[in-house]
Amino acid sequence: MRIHRNEKYMMAATSGCRRRSVFKMSDIETTDVDMFTIGNNLRELREQKRVTQMQVVDVLGVSYTHYAKIEEGMRGMSLKMLIKLIRYFETDANTILGSAAMGVA
Repeated sequence: MRIHRNEKYMMAATSGCRRRSVFKMSDIETTDVDMFTIGNNLRELREQKRVTQMQVVDVLGVSYTHYAKIEEGMRGMSLKMLIKLIRYFETDANTILGSAAMGVA
């Protein structure tokens, strides 16, 4: 994933994906992110790929408890982890974060 950034916009282009995510930095900074939505989205992606939490944990390099709490909506994640998840699930940030997180209500 390449992230292009200037004062107003950030564009994330994942190699191998057909879509690119472009969003205004101001939308990200002022939007409340629903961790439960993110957790549910991650669970759905994991189940669609038919992998266990342990398999995801091995790729991310975090503890099982840490990842389980993210899926439960009890813990946030770093940008680095988000990028790893985007690559692993072969998706984009909008799918993981949900459209509300990108300023689209």
